[in-house]
Amino acid sequence: MKFCTPKRLLLTMLDYWLDSVIDAYKSKFSCVVDGFPMILMSEYTIASVDNGAMLKIHSFSFTDNSIIYNMAEDIDFFTYHRSASSKLKKRFLKKPNIAEASEEFDELKNHLVRIECFPYAGFTAISKARCEQGLLNTPGEIDSLVEAGRFFLKADQEIEERRCPNFSENLENAVWCFTCAIRICKENNMNSMAGTLCLEIAEIYFNSQKYSFAIQHYKNSIENFADTPSQVSSAMDKLLCCQLLEHDYHGALDTAMSLVEVIKTQGAFHINGVTPLGFYYDLYRKVEITRVLLLMLLHTSIELKVKYQQVLHDYHWPDEASLAASSHFLDQLLGEELYVYLRSFVLACNWKDLKAARTVQNDIRHTLTQEQNAIMQRIIQEMV
Repeated sequence: MKFCTPKRLLLTMLDYWLDSVIDAYKSKFSCVVDGFPMILMSEYTIASVDNGAMLKIHSFSFTDNSIIYNMAEDIDFFTYHRSASSKLKKRFLKKPNIAEASEEFDELKNHLVRIECFPYAGFTAISKARCEQGLLNTPGEIDSLVEAGRFFLKADQEIEERRCPNFSENLENAVWCFTCAIRICKENNMNSMAGTLCLEIAEIYFNSQKYSFAIQHYKNSIENFADTPSQVSSAMDKLLCCQLLEHDYHGALDTAMSLVEVIKTQGAFHINGVTPLGFYYDLYRKVEITRVLLLMLLHTSIELKVKYQQVLHDYHWPDEASLAASSHFLDQLLGEELYVYLRSFVLACNWKDLKAARTVQNDIRHTLTQEQNAIMQRIIQEMV
């Protein structure tokens, strides 16, 4: 049943109630209305606990001149959840009705999603995953766990968007759900799906600027994508970005070198067998610039000089005859102008020519990524 009351009259009748609702909306914390605690779950959803300790979900919406309160949306969450859970209990001479419980959890989850009550939708999806486990439905269990994780992510994003204090409990719940799904995937030799979920966790940490955690999950995804070169290359590119943001330059250099080897051995190439195609071309070009800059940044290490001597040798200025073989590929990959600029920058660094290095930096700044510009700036700072 729905009713629509003019906003002015409704505010007069329920002034004390709406004030508490607005306070809850601003703070996202629980408040007390008429002696009973209430929590704003989303912009149009309120969870209240009455004197019988029953959680009820209330839904309402705003229009230009009125507030619509949806009484049909009221549910007693704990009672409904307890009723579905009771079907999973073992009774004398009676088997648990797992299929029916799963359907009820799914119905409750869909209702909670419709009214944007994502944290409780996440917990309900976990309950549904437990039912799918009892039914030996592994894909369904994985799907429910992943769905629960995404609900928790939405809840965390809502808190961030409103700029409220966030203790990251929803983020931790999301990671736990994905981790459980990954474990099940590995147990069933579903490595590709496990790698995809590892990437999703890594993206969660990356977006939260927790790069050290993201690095480990990117590495896990690379292990699971061992048979898929394109996925490995993409994951290694993101891993390289995280390592640069964490200022782990030695680790970033190792990743860049490994990525080049993956592209050379497993990537797609032009009919001439030298020029990479499509995605691999763009990635190879980006990584080639990054690894040269990293080598110049870490040039003080004698071990690095010996190990990667050939890479820097292609950027020296020898006679034209000895350069012809190596320059042809780099000219095509980087473009003749950028290749000349990089060779000039390597020469300026070797001769400690600060003025020349800054000139090159100003000329190619617009062609480099943010991370590459940061590395070049650090190289120049160390030359001062």
